[in-house]
Order: sequence, then C-alpha cells, then structure tokens
Amino acid sequence: MKMPFFQQVTGIIIIIVILLFAAWRILTLGLAEHYAQSAVDGVAGSAEKALAWYDKHPHALFLHALEIYREKPQEAEALLREAIKGTPSDGRSMVLLAMLLKQRDITASADALVNRAEELGPTNEWIRLKAAEYWVSRNQIGRAVNSWSKYLESRRWSDEVASILIRIADSDDLRHVLKPLTDNPPDWWERFFSHYAKNADSLNALNELTEMRKQGAVPMSENERKALVARMMKEQQWSSAYLNWIGGLSMEQKGQLGNIYNGGFELPISNHGFGWHFVDAEWFGLELKQERASVGEQSMRLQFGGIKKPFRNNLYQPMFLMAGEYEFSGAVKSVGLETSGGLRWRVRCIDQQKQYLGESERHVSDSLFRTMPNVECKYYSWNRQGMYRKTTN
Repeated sequence: MKMPFFQQVTGIIIIIVILLFAAWRILTLGLAEHYAQSAVDGVAGSAEKALAWYDKHPHALFLHALEIYREKPQEAEALLREAIKGTPSDGRSMVLLAMLLKQRDITASADALVNRAEELGPTNEWIRLKAAEYWVSRNQIGRAVNSWSKYLESRRWSDEVASILIRIADSDDLRHVLKPLTDNPPDWWERFFSHYAKNADSLNALNELTEMRKQGAVPMSENERKALVARMMKEQQWSSAYLNWIGGLSMEQKGQLGNIYNGGFELPISNHGFGWHFVDAEWFGLELKQERASVGEQSMRLQFGGIKKPFRNNLYQPMFLMAGEYEFSGAVKSVGLETSGGLRWRVRCIDQQKQYLGESERHVSDSLFRTMPNVECKYYSWNRQGMYRKTTN
C-alpha cells in the first residue's frame, strides 16, 4: 500500500529540517570551539565571539568571565554560574566564582567552592595558584601553603612560588605554617631547603627552620644536611656545622671518627663537611686502593701527570679540635715522584689570619710527620701541598 503523497512530502521535509538543524548545530559548535581555542591562545575577543555562536559553551563562558571579572564582576558571576551548570566537573570556574563571592563577603560558599575545585583539579596548576591566592586573601596562609605545595608537586619547581615560601620561612610570625611540610616533606622540599640554606638572609631563621625539620617524622636527607653544613661552615659557625655533620653520619661512618676523620681512607672521599675534600684536575688524580703497608686495608694514591703546577689545597680536611698539642703521623711512599719543592702536610687555623700551626718535613720518600706545636687555636684544616712535575706510576 502506497503512502499518500502528502505524507511522503511531509516526511521528506522533516528529514531535511533535521539534517539542516544538525548541520547548523555542527557548524555553530565547531565555530564556537574554534573561537574558544583562540581565546586560550590569547587572541583578544575570541571568547565573546565563541559565545555569539553558542552562548552556553562552558569553556568560552569561563574564558570570557576571566577577561572581565575585575571590571564587570556581576556579569562575570553570571557567566561563571552558567559555566558550572554546563561543566560541573571543571574547578576553574568555581575558583573564579569564589573570588567574586568573597568580594561580597559570602565567604562560606566561597570556601566551599575552592575546596571543591581543588578536589576536582588536584593537578591543575592554574587552580592551585588561584586557590593559593584566594586563601591568602582569606588570611589562611596555611591553606595557601598547601595549595602552593600541591602546585610544586605537579610542576616540580617554580622560582616565583619558592620566593614566596622563602619569605614565609624568613618570618617569625608565619614560619610555623610550614610545619606540615617539615614533618612530611614533599618531593620538592629537598631542593627548596638546600636553596634556602644557601641563600637565607638570617641564620636565626635558618636555624629555626632546621629545628622544625629535625622534629619531623622523616629524617633530613643527605642533600639537605650537606647544604646546611656548608652554610654553617661558610659563616664559621663551627660547632653547629660539626654537630649537624655528625648527625648525618651512618654507624659505619661514625666508626671512622677521630681527630682525623677517615684517616685510614677506609671510606670513600666525601667532599662534604669535616671529611676529606679533593678538588680534581686534569693533571692529577686520586684513588683509594688496598696497600699491605698501610694500617688498614686502604690507602690513598695520588697520581700526577707530569705538568709543573702547584698542588695546593686540592686535598684537605677541616678538623674540629680543642686547642692543644697534637701529633699527626702516617706512612708515606712515593714512587717516581719528581718535585722541585717536595711534598708536605700542613695544619693551619681556619680563621681570618689563616695561621699555620705546623707542617711535616718535605719528602719524596717515606717519612713521618713532625709533632704539631702547642698553639691555642680551636679550628683547624689539614691540607697537603707541594710543587710536582711528573710521576711514573
């Protein structure tokens, strides 16, 4: 049975209308998305053009509100509410709306919006920074620090955020808000603390932050302690430097403590704190090896490459000793060493005057160190220096 002509025509028209509507819908949504993307890329006016094609585009609503929220807060608020209706899982509109509500003292709703936004976008950097800005405006610096911390966890580092945290660490009134970070340091903390230890304007502030860190559940890392000890030594805070250095030693390392740490070279050269320091160069090198003649199983071997240059302060160890009379001795063997000035150990004070306290005899063969004179100086550095030309081994 054939369908009446009128019904056929009506059906065709309906299909055409549906197809035209679908095509128009695709066109408007496509153009709206195009302009929204242009707004993301920074093209001025693009968000408004996107809304001209589709006035409920959630991303365009947010972007246009972001453009006008300072000059037209009421219009921006309406846009943001529409954006949240369209995409209730996008926390960006919530944070921006919260900032507008806070201006009208609707703080309870604003706080809830920020909390929800941070839950929805835990790794969204923009949300974290805006949330921190919001919590600062609410004078809740601890909450802001948490937002900055989450931001750094996703980004790893930011000089801008680090500078804010440095100002907080410097402040006697605000430093306590960093306690959650010192108790359980996030991944970025080690870099921050090392940077702060090196550059802090106030040693008192650094000491206070260090005490907070030591009271935490997680021990200080090796890099944190190295930075702290280096700063204390630079400032000639020798007692603090020594105690912090010892605090980071393992049981094996503590077994090598004495007037000279690791004097038998049983452990690797640390280049840190009150251990051995070695400054490498192309024309000489250092290695630790087994040597039957040595007291322990290891000895230190210096090898020179035949260039006539001074070997001064390239191998040394700071020592923390009470003033008194000391005698340092050791087994020394040289093979094929040609030198114009000989080889010697020297002990000097690490103070402004750099006073020499004693030295060994110059030698090119086995020798013992002389007894150090009785000089009242509390802080010492032990170094080896000489002029060398060539070695055959």
